Amino acid sequence: MSTSTDPGRDPVSIDWRKEVVVAFDLETTGLDPVRHSVVEIACVKFQGGEPRAFFSLLVKPPHPIPAEVTKIHGIGDQDVEEAPPLPSVLPMLESFVGTHLLVAHNAPFDLSFLRIEYARCGRPYPGFRAIDTRLLARSVLPHLGRYSLASLTRALDIPLQQHHRALSDAWACGDLFYALAERSSGEGSLPLEGILVG
Repeated sequence: MSTSTDPGRDPVSIDWRKEVVVAFDLETTGLDPVRHSVVEIACVKFQGGEPRAFFSLLVKPPHPIPAEVTKIHGIGDQDVEEAPPLPSVLPMLESFVGTHLLVAHNAPFDLSFLRIEYARCGRPYPGFRAIDTRLLARSVLPHLGRYSLASLTRALDIPLQQHHRALSDAWACGDLFYALAERSSGEGSLPLEGILVG
């Protein structure tokens, strides 16, 4: 089975007990990827449910961070004053992810920011594919009612140490993926139809 991010080679399933996946999360200056920018990015590399490596970086956006957004994630202009701009961070992201599948909660949101940020930088988009834990949760837990990361981690007793910070959310998203995958297909092969986005 391939876990390539090549858009022509989407896998149909993943052996979640063996394959490496990269849980990731972004924090931004707002909700619109056209008008807003990334201020924090984090990835946690998992294999068999165990974290193997991680990175987390603040990113200096090209415009001030609105005060109402700082109230959500706690990241202000002073925090990113010396942070690298996103064009210098994207190569590190690509190197860390490699050809592995991403895992994200509400993945279309994060991927839409990445696509536009790549376009702004004039850098070719690497065709990231992500397993969306929100879609997976809707399939595995159809009667839960609420499918936010906070609601799901609370329901499944998964630690979420610092909600709305990228590393904490990425770590919790990875743990959530394994909890849901085990409930969905205990034998280890998880079908990706309907939950893989890109």
